[in-house]
This record gives sequence, structure tokens and C-alpha cells, in this order.
Amino acid sequence: ISQWAMKYSYLINPNNRLNYVWQRGNKFVGEDGAGVLSPLEHTRDYSNPTAINRVEYQSTINSWSLFSVVGGYAGWWSDYSSYRQADKYGFALTPSKLDRESGLATGPNAQNTALRPQDRWMVDAAYSFYPPNFLGGHHQFKAGLSYYHDHEAWYYPTNRPELGNYVLVFDRVN
Repeated sequence: ISQWAMKYSYLINPNNRLNYVWQRGNKFVGEDGAGVLSPLEHTRDYSNPTAINRVEYQSTINSWSLFSVVGGYAGWWSDYSSYRQADKYGFALTPSKLDRESGLATGPNAQNTALRPQDRWMVDAAYSFYPPNFLGGHHQFKAGLSYYHDHEAWYYPTNRPELGNYVLVFDRVN
């Protein structure tokens, strides 16, 4: 896992501030899915890069009101690939095989690529009003708006056309 983050804060004047956050990262698992019955050739190369950008504006309009706007983007890809794994270690790309008697899975992982992009754009705005004396007492008024737009996609191509879209299953009968 690698992660990089930076935060910038700028005080425009005593009543106004601007903040910005930038973050990038990647989670990587080179032999995803390895196990006793799944040798190296059956594993996938997994990479999950992420990105975050966030901007915030805060303003104290006067001693009894506050305004803020936050906007940002967050996104990532979940990327699994048997093809990259085969290229990395020099495996031949043959159809996936499963021996039902032993449970041994060989060949590339049956789901060769599982690519999933997902991201979110968001904006939150808020206004808070604290009048010192209103209708004979101390009251707080708050109003806000939130907008979120999510995008999610699933992309699962199966085996390459020359390999066929199947898993070879072997049974042994005595």
C-alpha cells in the first residue's frame, strides 16, 4: 500500500479561509487469490489506485453567522488481471482448469479481468445563523444543501476469445 497526501490552507483574511486536500494512493497485491489449491499461475495481479481532491471555503461573515462550501472528488479502480500476471511470470495463457477430485485449479484465473471504476463528485454548502437575541431568546438557524453524484461501473471481460469462455473441468472415475 502506498499513499501520498497534502493539505494546503490559506487564510485569505481573518474571516475567510480556503483549504485544499490532495491524496493519491495504490493498494497492490501481486499474487491475489493464491492458496494451497491455487498455484501462482492461477493468481491475479490486483491493483487499486485511488484519488481524492477536496476544496473547502469557510467564511465568518460576522460574529453571528458562518458560511461554508465543501466540494470534492473521490475515485478508484479495482483492477484484477490474470493477463498481467501471466505476462509478468511468463505463463502460457491456456484455458482455466479445475480438477474436481483434488480441487486443484490451474491455468489463469477463470475471471481474467475484473475492472471496476467508481467515483463520486460532491458539494456541501451550509449557512449557520446565531442571532444574539431573537424573539426573546438564543436561537440557532441552519440551512444547507448537499449534492452527490456517484458513478459506478462493472466491467468483467472473461477469457480472451482464442481461449474460449469456459473452464475445463476434469473428473476421474475409478
